[in-house]
Formats: sequence, C-alpha cells, structure tokens
Amino acid sequence: MPSSVSGEEDDDNFDTLKNVAQTTPQNPGKRHTIKRKKVDDNDGDEYYQNLSERELLLTLVREVKDIKSDLAEIKSKVHDWEKKINTIQQQSNKNTEKIASQEKVIAVQSKKIDDLEKVTENLYCKLNENNVIVKGTRANNQQQAYREVNRIFNQLGGHEPGINSIRAIGSGKLIVKFNNNHDPTSEEFEITFCDSAGSCLKTK
Repeated sequence: MPSSVSGEEDDDNFDTLKNVAQTTPQNPGKRHTIKRKKVDDNDGDEYYQNLSERELLLTLVREVKDIKSDLAEIKSKVHDWEKKINTIQQQSNKNTEKIASQEKVIAVQSKKIDDLEKVTENLYCKLNENNVIVKGTRANNQQQAYREVNRIFNQLGGHEPGINSIRAIGSGKLIVKFNNNHDPTSEEFEITFCDSAGSCLKTK
C-alpha cells in the first residue's frame, strides 16, 4: 500500500516523498520520472490515470505550490496597482484643492477690480463734468466707438453730439468727453480710442 500523508505534515515530508518516488519505482519492472508539465485538456485525464497514487500525490502537491506562488504574485501586483491608484487619486485631490483655491482668489480679485472701476468712474465723472461713461458697448476701434455713441444718442432722440475724445476702460465701457460749447477750439476736436492693452488711436 502507498504511504498516506496527513494534511498536518509540513512540506519537508512532501519533499521526502518526492525523493522516494523519484528513486524507488512503484513497479520494479518500470521506473517513473516525475516532471511537471502542462497537460492539455484533451489528454489530462489519461495523464493522471497513468500516475501511481504516490506520483499523483506529489504532482498535486507541486501544482498546489505553483498555484499558491502564482496567486501570491498576482496579489503583489494588485497591491502595487492599488498603491499607484491611491497615489494618483491623492494627486488629483490636491490639484482639485489648488484649483478651488485659485478660483477663490480670482473671485476676490475680480470683486476688487469691479470696486476700483466704480470708484474710478465716480471720481472721473466728478472731476470732468463734460464726460460720460457709456457701458455695454461693442466697439473694437475708434470708428465703431464713434458710431456706437452716436447710435445711443439717436435712440434717446438727441442729435449727434460733438465728441472731444473716446477712451475705452474695462470691458465694454467707453469714457466719452464732449465738446465744451464755450471752448473756442471746440470745433477742432480729437477722437481717441484706447484698447485694454493701452494702444491708442487718434484722429481729428
């Protein structure tokens, strides 16, 4: 009878059985050599049927060890992938926080700009009684700015005003300086259009 192996025995016992199986033939007239090979699905049953109980036991032990080794390698790779995913997620969270922080800064700065523009408009109008700030315009050059101001006055039912200068401030805003009727030079006036980059065009 082939020797039985308890599940409580360690791997050394299996190694001993392996050595015995490789050196002592089960059948005196036939010598077996145990080699692990990949068994096709078609001839797998026949391959295992040709093994003795001792050979089958050792073969199964080796295959279980190999499966455990493969499983450990897979677990290690999965663990590495999880670490990489966590690193990427943490970096993404940091970038999201930075974006949110920058959006808050932009909102604060935008409000400051709006407040400064209002103060500038108020001071400018107080110091220059002949000046008017026109908002919501779509002028891209001095000719468009001139036509835009005239259009507004025509819609209000007035005549085309005498314009001394036009200057762009902010987005969609123009400062228009009208002629002073008491100024003897008011018949010769200059139209000035300045874009947001500070580039100005003048004409008489």
